[in-house]
Amino acid sequence: MRIFLFGGTQTAALICAERMIARGHEVTALVETAAGRDTFRALGAETVLGSPLKLPTFEEGLARRDAAVFFGTEVPRTLLPTAEELRPYERVRTDGMRTFVAAALRQRTPLAILVSSVVVYGDCGDRLVGEEQPINAPRPAASFAAMESIFGEAVEFQGLYGAALRAGLVYSSRAWHTQNLFRALRANTCPPLGGERAYVSPIHAEDLADAVIAASENASRGMVLNIVDDAPLRIADLLRETARAAGVKPPGALPSFLLRLVVGKDAHRMLQTSCRASNARAKEALAWRPRHPSLAERIAEEYALWRRACDESVGEGSP
Repeated sequence: MRIFLFGGTQTAALICAERMIARGHEVTALVETAAGRDTFRALGAETVLGSPLKLPTFEEGLARRDAAVFFGTEVPRTLLPTAEELRPYERVRTDGMRTFVAAALRQRTPLAILVSSVVVYGDCGDRLVGEEQPINAPRPAASFAAMESIFGEAVEFQGLYGAALRAGLVYSSRAWHTQNLFRALRANTCPPLGGERAYVSPIHAEDLADAVIAASENASRGMVLNIVDDAPLRIADLLRETARAAGVKPPGALPSFLLRLVVGKDAHRMLQTSCRASNARAKEALAWRPRHPSLAERIAEEYALWRRACDESVGEGSP
């Protein structure tokens, strides 16, 4: 199968490319920088260098491809990004998605897959939610809802054969955000989030990649699936388990009004947004199962992998 992939150099996109190539698929990745081009070429992928906001770039990448995957989940490489830092990524989700849809329709791409996020559900409290839950994204995550709306309209009204995967909180020892959390906990610089009770629904980057591959080989038109692990957990518990893996104390807690002053109103609103998502439909539709069903059970191994990589980097003389 000839597969086009756009996702920057986020870890899930790279792992997805690795696994697709290992299965014998031909992968072409759209990249925006020479460094990104070199990264994907090292995996054995072909590349198209250009902007995801330009129609000719997407058309070149989509030409004669059997499937196309748009990862709309990339964010800045900081734990709590500012509104200004988020703006370029939001534009890719909106204007970039419009360009992607237009190119896919012009090239008559047989299958388009959108990788979105469960943040589109908004605050669902302690309830376990499935794909029938209405979209109610908080303002800081509005671009995810807009991206899905553009994609969904193309599927429903313009003839695009598409499926959407809503990913949970992606983690991996290879992912910048997981690495940043490890560093912050070790340095005792993690924001005081220890009292946060909202649920998050994690997914290991490898499991997300496997779900994307399963969808590219077996998706049906209009399919919408949650790609999360089996064990949603509260933010406070996530931090506690991660700190335990790192052998340090978890961050302290602040009253909500003080925490808002520390992290900013947008980050605070996202921290108050609770999503406990179910993966039951994805398991049935894709015959997919997360190989890492629980972050709490896996995070110690991810920390060990990260430490090993750090030690090897130092041994090779890297800064």
